[in-house]
Amino acid sequence: GQNSSHNALMQAIRTNQVCFADLSPEVMTAIGPLAPWSDTPRQVAYLPLGITSIAADSAPANCNDDRALGVLVVGINTHRAVDDDYKTFLTLLASQVSSSLMTAN
Repeated sequence: GQNSSHNALMQAIRTNQVCFADLSPEVMTAIGPLAPWSDTPRQVAYLPLGITSIAADSAPANCNDDRALGVLVVGINTHRAVDDDYKTFLTLLASQVSSSLMTAN
C-alpha cells in the first residue's frame, strides 16, 4: 500500500539501490491500463538517480557523491519476472538517466 511504497522510496534514497513496492488496488484503479498495454502495473521500481549510480570518472568535479538528483519511478512489466537481468536493466536505465542529467547544460 501507500506506506510500503513510501518505505521503498525512502530505502532507495538511503541505499542508492533499486527498490520495489506493490501498488495498492486504489492506485492500480487510478492508473488503469496504459495504452498500448492491457494490464495495469501491479508493482513499481524506485530508481535512485545520482552521482554514485554513474561512473565516478564521468561525474563532474563539483558534485557531491552523497547527493541524490532524484528518483525515477517506473512500472514493472506484469508479464516478466523481476530477475537479475531485469534488475540490471533497471540499474543501467538509472545510470543513463543520471548521466544525462549530470551532463545537461
